[in-house]
Parts: sequence; structure tokens; C-alpha cells
Amino acid sequence: DFRSARSHLDASLKLYEELGVEHRKAHVLLSLAELHLEARELQLAKELVEQAIQLATNLDERMNIAVGWQLLGRIAVFTSDPKQAERHFATAISMLESLQASDRLVDAYTEYGRLLEGRGDDKAAVRYFKLALDTSRGTKQAEQKSEDESAASA
Repeated sequence: DFRSARSHLDASLKLYEELGVEHRKAHVLLSLAELHLEARELQLAKELVEQAIQLATNLDERMNIAVGWQLLGRIAVFTSDPKQAERHFATAISMLESLQASDRLVDAYTEYGRLLEGRGDDKAAVRYFKLALDTSRGTKQAEQKSEDESAASA
């Protein structure tokens, strides 16, 4: 439940702060932000994401930066700011593509496709839905190939 998850994440964040450890702290901040986003506490979610992006930028944690932009895109959707959402998703997608983060890309392509569909740009939306599907299939094919190779070498 929300309280339990929040309690565990707060405890993790406190521990990072007590130990003076910065590495991976952005990940905890993003998890907290995602939790607050789900509870529609958008301002707090946004503040946590911005804090995480700043920290991740200082530490060159590019995956956390990309995830932060993706979450800002979601927040912008909920606050009815499609132009801002589009910019945030474009930044996240660009970063995720350069990181070859297939699982996250599937989500980002799908979310961006929904945004485009919602504003009536069906042609572009279908393009992003297809990208999500193709990326998902590629990930599954790569997983199957890895499993086949493991079984063959066993």
C-alpha cells in the first residue's frame, strides 16, 4: 500500500543521507516521485523528479536522468500541458534510445503515442505505438535468444 511503500522509500532516502551516499539516491527519489504521481500528488512528484534529475546530472547517471524526463512527461499530461509533455517525452525518448533501454523505451513510446492520439495526431500516434511493439518484440526475441544460448551451453 501507499503508506508502506512511502515508509520504505523514506527510510532508504534517510539512510543514503545519513551515510552521505549520493550514488543511486536519484533512483530512490524517482521511485518516491512515481509513488506520488500515482497518488496524483503532482506538485510533490514534480519536485522529487527535479531533485532527482539534478542529482543524477551531477553524478552522470544517464538512465535516471532519462527516467526523470519520462516522469515529467507524465506529470505534464496530468496537468494538461501537452506541449510540455511532448518536450519531456522527446527528451526521454532520445536519451533512452541512446542508452538502448528497451524496456523503458516501450513505455515511453506508448505514453508518447497516447499523448499524440489524445491531441488527434493519429498518424504519429500509430508510428509510436508501432515503435513500442517492435521494441517489445525485439526485447522478447533477445531474451529468447539468450535463453536458447544458455540451454545449448548447459
